[in-house]
Amino acid sequence: QTYSVHLLMFFLKMQLVVISLIIFVLPCVRTDIVLTQPGSEIRKPGDTVKLSCQVSGFTLSYTWYISWIQQTPGKGLEWLAYIRGDNQYPSYAQSIQGRSLVSTDSSSNAYLELKTLKPEDTAVYYCARHPGGSYNFDY
Repeated sequence: QTYSVHLLMFFLKMQLVVISLIIFVLPCVRTDIVLTQPGSEIRKPGDTVKLSCQVSGFTLSYTWYISWIQQTPGKGLEWLAYIRGDNQYPSYAQSIQGRSLVSTDSSSNAYLELKTLKPEDTAVYYCARHPGGSYNFDY
């Protein structure tokens, strides 16, 4: 009989552990986070282009920054600019300072506008998400 009581107590404790795990684990489950950029843009030198990045699975807010990164043919990746998700605190690389604008227009769209395009602007451009104070891109 003592054995039965101990076994019952064990199962009750295990149920509490399982319930606790469910309570603590479920809030950590994330929806799918996606950053979507439309297809290619073709422009001539001197033109302006506005690149867009639509996000889903999270909200652009003060928590997240969107960075823009360029990959020029035959070269590595180069960081160009970032902006906080609530359209505050833009920062630019020297290579585009004065002829670019980063912005967000809502909780789900970010933009990089490049003016007076140069031949060396020919590249693939990426948007990426990171928390404030860190360049640890997670998406």
